[in-house]
Amino acid sequence: MKKSDYDEETYYQKIEEDLRPLIQMTLNFEDLIADYELTKTEDLWDEEFDQVVRAFFFEKGTRQYIISITPDGLIRMPHTKYPAQLSVQIHNVITGMYAGGWIGNTVEGLAEKPNSLDLNYP
Repeated sequence: MKKSDYDEETYYQKIEEDLRPLIQMTLNFEDLIADYELTKTEDLWDEEFDQVVRAFFFEKGTRQYIISITPDGLIRMPHTKYPAQLSVQIHNVITGMYAGGWIGNTVEGLAEKPNSLDLNYP
């Protein structure tokens, strides 16, 4: 067993912690980025940092842009070159999630929030 391996219960807790902000991020991208269509997402396990990374597939016209983002809102890897306009919109959504407390809190802190998608919750 490698030092980075988790027991099964810890592993699934870690996955759940990572997925919560990524799911919210996906919903926000769908709602707030109107000129690019989010066509697909794919979750990947980053062994180097022991976290889930979500690849977001955006399309505009016939072009597709693939960007991998961590649960902390960091762009881990752009798989394709993407326009500055899309970058600004992704940044605005992630900044709003930090301001709303959806990123940067512990699972316990998020559990205290109501089960709504209200990003204005203090």
